[in-house]
Amino acid sequence: MDENKWKEAIQRSARDLKIPDSLTPKNVEDVIKEKSQKKERNSFPFVLGAAVCALLFFNSAWNQEREAVHKEEIVLAEGEEEKEREIKEKTKDISILLKGGLHTAESYEELEAVLLNWHSGNLRKESSYLVDEDGAVIENYVSREEEGIEQKQAKMETQTSYARLQSSLEDARDDYSRTNVQEQYVEEGDILKTDGSYLYVLNKEERKVNIVKAEEETLKEEGSILFTPLNEDIEEMYLDEERLYLITKGTKHSVEEEREDTYYLSQNTYTTLYTYDIADKSSPKLMGEVEIDGNYRTSRKTGDYFYIFTEYSPQFVTRYTKDFEGKEELRGFIPLAGGEKMPVSHILLPDRIQDSSYLVIASVNVHAPKQIADSKAMVSSASLFYVSEKSIYITLPDFQQGEEDTQILKFHYENGRIDAKGAGKVKGRLKDSFSMNEYKGYLRVVTTNYTQEGERNSLFVLDEQLNIWGKIENLAEGETVQSARFLGDMGYFVTFRQTDPLFAVDLKDPAKPSILGELKVTGFSSYLHFYGTDLLFGLGYEVDAYSGKQQGVKLSMFDIRNPEKMMEENKYVLQNEHICPAIENYRALTIHPQKNIIGFLCGDAYYLFSYEKEKGFQINLKEEGFSGDVRGAYIGEMFYVADKDKINAYHIKNGFAKTGELHFTS
Repeated sequence: MDENKWKEAIQRSARDLKIPDSLTPKNVEDVIKEKSQKKERNSFPFVLGAAVCALLFFNSAWNQEREAVHKEEIVLAEGEEEKEREIKEKTKDISILLKGGLHTAESYEELEAVLLNWHSGNLRKESSYLVDEDGAVIENYVSREEEGIEQKQAKMETQTSYARLQSSLEDARDDYSRTNVQEQYVEEGDILKTDGSYLYVLNKEERKVNIVKAEEETLKEEGSILFTPLNEDIEEMYLDEERLYLITKGTKHSVEEEREDTYYLSQNTYTTLYTYDIADKSSPKLMGEVEIDGNYRTSRKTGDYFYIFTEYSPQFVTRYTKDFEGKEELRGFIPLAGGEKMPVSHILLPDRIQDSSYLVIASVNVHAPKQIADSKAMVSSASLFYVSEKSIYITLPDFQQGEEDTQILKFHYENGRIDAKGAGKVKGRLKDSFSMNEYKGYLRVVTTNYTQEGERNSLFVLDEQLNIWGKIENLAEGETVQSARFLGDMGYFVTFRQTDPLFAVDLKDPAKPSILGELKVTGFSSYLHFYGTDLLFGLGYEVDAYSGKQQGVKLSMFDIRNPEKMMEENKYVLQNEHICPAIENYRALTIHPQKNIIGFLCGDAYYLFSYEKEKGFQINLKEEGFSGDVRGAYIGEMFYVADKDKINAYHIKNGFAKTGELHFTS
């Protein structure tokens, strides 16, 4: 006899009836649970008998209520059917939209079956469709005909684009530095933040944020946040007026019972956003926290919303029968966001599964720090993330028949809502997130395609549905893309073998991109940054043109006033230096053309450069004794360099003379 059915019947019969407290369905259920936990199997019939007596005692009332309950069930069933129809209709709309390889899961059962099939190797490799046990193709309901869309050509002049850069990326209205980010209006987390009066320094090792009052030459430790959960590690922080946010990753372990005397170890990784009120710097207060399943990958903040990306891995467990036959089972295959299972209509499936992990995207409103605003998930891991002002682009490698392509997935976001928009594919591999850029609805992508004949590089322009709209292929054969940067109608990217060709691309007509110029110099730039209206700064390595041996860290300044005749105006090589975190992590670079500041750590020394055409690069500061994660920041006429143990202060207009030093208390 089914225990659940009896409990359900008791609960229905007791509706609106007064019965003794000891015989309420809740108390009966508690007794059943208590007995079950003690493993007194023979006691259940007795408890069940008591429940039956209670049920018979109120049998007449139950009969009177039965018809009303039945009618209520019909109404509820009709409501559920209507709700299901609405979900399917929304799913259909999304499925039609997601041309090129994605559809929403119709049910949790479908999702579980897909993951188990992938894990068991039952996906037909040569097909993009799922197959059943007999090998028959399961019809894929995602389909749509090619739709023509109206395309708008970019008409903004390059000079206007540069003017926009000048007034935006290097906005001087607030005279203090911000984290170096890829997109102006899209904030990124880091280990050092400032609001123009205070410096906030994150020490990951000691799990502490030090709050320092910065008044000209005076540095004073005003307060701190000591993070206590030992099973979590702080990844980065954000600052927004009188609130500070910490993003952490953690792991939970638990032992769960499989059956009597059989247990299994469960492990779950998760990411948490903590919100602190720092109006009183001496006594920060925790305002709220929200948890998302999965290992932390990255995050962004625009307006009042955080967008957090995690990678969640369900657990595959092999159960053995008495005959020692193994059967794969899946546990925890629905990720949680804010403590709740994600709706199945929010989970996307690619036509061809390459990974059983989920990419989870969750948004959080800063004014509601204890809950999730929206969430989406996709059964796939992610390689790169690029977030523009309106769109999220995620890439993942796609290997087929010996060729490496890159699949690109697109989501639209606005005011916390996340909507899947499309999927596309380009040949080759992307170097990093700077290999992508969105402008006027078009996505520009630079790739390197590794073939048996050698490397070939390409530039693609994709429309809003991620169809390839324009392209340039077979560039710089035998070389690989090292860096890229886009601005308005222009794109620049660097390839490398023994020398560094810098390409300038005209993107005014998205359907017909064209190479305007090519400049070959020694070495290569791994990071590019526009330095005012006419210059492009490059940070990378100097390499001997004949031997290919690295000679040191190289700073380049390219004159790009005439894209057809670009030139390396000046360069500076830090001889025999090879460890420079800013080359791989752009947030470790402090750069501001209007203040003429270029700062970064190299080896154990922090360097601060300025640049003038006649003099080239000039070292204004070289301070040794720093290690680990080091950041620079300016407030007014003061420049600060901080690591996990200390902050040094330097006066900009006084020749960067050192004016103060503060060592953090333990």
